[in-house]
Amino acid sequence: MLDVGAKAEQAIAKAEKAVMVYARPDKAHWTEDMAASIARLASVTGWTPSGLRGSLCAELEQAAGRPNIDAGLSRLRERMKKNGMRHRDAMALNKLDAVAAGGKLRVIFEGIVRKRLAQ
Repeated sequence: MLDVGAKAEQAIAKAEKAVMVYARPDKAHWTEDMAASIARLASVTGWTPSGLRGSLCAELEQAAGRPNIDAGLSRLRERMKKNGMRHRDAMALNKLDAVAAGGKLRVIFEGIVRKRLAQ
């Protein structure tokens, strides 16, 4: 039989996992929060973060009816350059930035990440 301390630690671990899975990321720091969630998920599943991010983006494209995230990223980079962003900074944008720019895609992507974290 488990002692009280071990039971308490198990309960705390379950509560922390539930908070991590169901807490919505802050809109101001959405990209950073999602990158941290993907890194946590990658450490648990054994995937590399970049491989997991690719898998999540592929799942997002299927779930959202095949929007081309690469095309969205290209358009985002062009918009940013037109608005005065340096070329180097525009090229540093990634797929998570493109997903964050699309409101509906952001919600779908959050759901996919939550589902994987809950498993």
